Amino acid sequence: METKPYCKLGMIKRAYQGHLAELERLARDLEDFCDQNGIGAPDLFQINLCLDEAVTNIISHGYESRPTPDPAFEVQLECRDSEIHVELKDQGEPYDPLSNAPEPDLTSPPEEREIGGLGVHFMKKTMDSLHYERTETHNVLRMVKKLSP
Repeated sequence: METKPYCKLGMIKRAYQGHLAELERLARDLEDFCDQNGIGAPDLFQINLCLDEAVTNIISHGYESRPTPDPAFEVQLECRDSEIHVELKDQGEPYDPLSNAPEPDLTSPPEEREIGGLGVHFMKKTMDSLHYERTETHNVLRMVKKLSP
């Protein structure tokens, strides 16, 4: 079985403003990065979904009690061996999505469930590694995804 040649580009870092329209630009940047690094559509889809969830939470909740800076968040994408490393950094309210997000109700029929709550669950199931830390001024979420052969 032939393996794909990953990690031609290496790393990019981009800054984004705090509005949901930036999700489209982030998705394009991620797609370009994946194309340049030989990362296929299934991995791209999963990484994009996780980033979309995390960024939506930052934009929707992270700056509720403080002014939104410009940039509101930064994303660093790095390809190492056959993994993609994603770092998401923001200056919003301190919030650890990995330990503070409630467990979703997966037993009730979809029409009876509360809206939301599946994003962090999906991130935990999709990514191979998730790590959150609060620095003095930033929330930092690191995600690692092993790429499909």
